[in-house]
Amino acid sequence: MKRLALILIVLLASVDFLLAQPNAKDSKGRKQGEWAENWETTGRRKYLGQFKDDKPYGKFTYYNDLGEVTSVVEYSKDGTTAYTKSYFPSGNLMARGKYVNKQKDSIWVYFNDREGLVSVENWVKGKKEGEEKIYYGDPEQSLFEVNTYKNGVLNGPWKQYFKNGKLLASGTYRDGNFEGQVTYYYSSGNIDEQGYYKNAVRNGFWKKFDIDGELLGKVYYLNGKVLEGEALEKHLEKIRAEKSAVGK
Repeated sequence: MKRLALILIVLLASVDFLLAQPNAKDSKGRKQGEWAENWETTGRRKYLGQFKDDKPYGKFTYYNDLGEVTSVVEYSKDGTTAYTKSYFPSGNLMARGKYVNKQKDSIWVYFNDREGLVSVENWVKGKKEGEEKIYYGDPEQSLFEVNTYKNGVLNGPWKQYFKNGKLLASGTYRDGNFEGQVTYYYSSGNIDEQGYYKNAVRNGFWKKFDIDGELLGKVYYLNGKVLEGEALEKHLEKIRAEKSAVGK
């Protein structure tokens, strides 16, 4: 009788041990408990985390084939939200943000390996939305560029800055391309070059100035190509005639 009881204890302990093993699935084939995978090439750990009813939850750590941590992810209880941090081989933070249903969402922040700020992006359901700020990546966190996105496409104001904070360039995007007036500046604040885009290419007169604001010259573009000489005169005459006809 004692021997039978001992056998039962051993069997129960064995069952508990087996259930506690990593990479276990239940009777429905769902991942349960701690899971880990290794790289086939090196045998080193690839990731370590845990599942409940086939859904990840809690902390997951991912490694490259050299054994260095590449990212750490904190999953919500239902596995739909993943707060993610990615790392350089040096261990410095590369990026942080979150996924919702495996799509980037909300604010994502990126750094270089010198711990300098590179960019701050806004995401909605896997697409950029609103302002994107790009930095020089220096310790001072100097702003370089501001883009505006709508539904993942550049749409709206665009600006670039010198490291001293003064405006370097400005314009507007429409459906991913420049549209309307674009201006480039000297670090003094004076205009360097200015003109217009239409249908994503330069159109009309583009003016070039010296650093003191004096006009150096101008070039006429038609559908992105320089127009000059007799061809330019004929084109301008055609425009004047069309305007005159409209005014009558």
